[in-house]
Amino acid sequence: CGAIHHVGAVGQGTAMKLAVNTLFGVQVATLAEMIGFLGKYGVNSNKAMACLGQLPVMSLAAKGAGNLMVANNHIPLFPIALVEKDFRYALQTAQAVKAATPTATAIHRIYQDAIAQGYGNDNITGVAQLFG
Repeated sequence: CGAIHHVGAVGQGTAMKLAVNTLFGVQVATLAEMIGFLGKYGVNSNKAMACLGQLPVMSLAAKGAGNLMVANNHIPLFPIALVEKDFRYALQTAQAVKAATPTATAIHRIYQDAIAQGYGNDNITGVAQLFG
């Protein structure tokens, strides 16, 4: 939308940006995991995304990422290495204020695993390769 949202004092905008990217990363990793699960259960991934994409639980961003996953399109738009960096910074920032982040911590490990397996330069959707 191009709007500027003032969220507070210096540094709070950065924390907000990290929260947004972490939220997106959690959605993408969870969707990749579920597409992988459904595929192993015999559900066609295109049909799964057609169904999931119509549900109110699916954000538009996750829907777009899911469509890239089922197309096996991992051309870097938001590379996994940068996703992992944002998770790391978000977790460090949260730790500094003693905020609990168990979900983000668990998902961060998935992106670290993706890098360890050579997918760091792939788009965030490349995390699906861990579950395929």
